[in-house]
Order: sequence, then C-alpha cells, then structure tokens
Amino acid sequence: MIEIIRVGERVPTPGLLSLSRYNQKQKNMPNKNRSITELLTVEATYLSNERTLLAYVRTFIVFLSSGFAILKLKSFEDLMSLGYVLLGLSPVILIWGVFRFFKVRKLIKRIEAEPGLESVD
Repeated sequence: MIEIIRVGERVPTPGLLSLSRYNQKQKNMPNKNRSITELLTVEATYLSNERTLLAYVRTFIVFLSSGFAILKLKSFEDLMSLGYVLLGLSPVILIWGVFRFFKVRKLIKRIEAEPGLESVD
C-alpha cells in the first residue's frame, strides 16, 4: 500500500527513506521524528555537494585533455606555454575540488547535528 505524506507532516524516519545516508547516521539520536521537508533538504544538500565535486572532476578532465591536445598538435606550437599551464593547473583543480567536497561534507554534518534541527513534538 502506498502511503501519502503531506509536506510538513512528521513521520518516523526509519520507515521513510530508510536507505538514505541521513537516516543511517541519525539512528542513535533520541528524537527520530523529522518532517519530510527536513529529510529532503538534507538529502538535497548532500546531492548538491556531490554534484559540485563532479563539476570539479569534469573541469580537471577538460583542462588535462586540452593541455595534451595543445602539446601534441603541431599547429598550436605558439601556444605551448598554455598547454603546460593547463597541464599544471588540472591537478590543482582536482585537489581543490576533493578538499572542498570533504570540507563542505564536514560542515553539513556539523550543521545537521545541531539541536535546532530536531523536530519539536
């Protein structure tokens, strides 16, 4: 049977989105009742952080491939320095993206654990 949940309605989290990271982390919290809006907001924030990491990885790949293409093609001999700059910059972008991902994830976990996010019964 499909259960309809209205926005703002309080539901026990183990029965809702039981596979989400949010519920797996929150099982030990004394107050497990959260609104569906709170659950979806936290999950959307995690997904946004992952999407940003993927954008950094995509930029890394583009910079790396562009640098190699510039260095390999004979018609771009006057742009050789740009090729080296792109090759040098690409790992910096990847490292910065991974660093930022873990930093933001840590911040999300800290904000999520604040008492203000607990539901009021």
